[in-house]
Amino acid sequence: MKSGTPTNRRVEGVLAAIWLIFFFAQLAIAFYIYLRDWIGSEQFGELVKVINSTYVTYVGAVVCFYFGSRKRTASKTLRQASASMVALVCSVAWNVVLLAFTVPLLFSGTVESSIRDIGAIGPMLSWLVAPVIGVYFAKSTE
Repeated sequence: MKSGTPTNRRVEGVLAAIWLIFFFAQLAIAFYIYLRDWIGSEQFGELVKVINSTYVTYVGAVVCFYFGSRKRTASKTLRQASASMVALVCSVAWNVVLLAFTVPLLFSGTVESSIRDIGAIGPMLSWLVAPVIGVYFAKSTE
């Protein structure tokens, strides 16, 4: 393995961490504003529901592949390294966009607008991340 070339397993670990960290950050914000009585239980339920439904497919797939797979070999080709980078960049981009709709709740945003925006933008941008993650993990298990 060349120095600096990531292993598939390392990239998968980073991808799993990205998805889990952003998912739990969104849930933490929801719980924080609920426990501070900034939103009511109905708004809290709707916010958690939209966060969960937006993330469930991706977090489930990434975690399933990561923990259900066997040991991987080192990534040796430029094509594999490129696929790793695309998967990482797309994952971070998608998660940052969604987090951008939740973070304002810590300051002065409204939960209704966050629910609406996450519910609209998440599925709208799923084409960006779903095929990349699917192809990356499918190829890494071959």
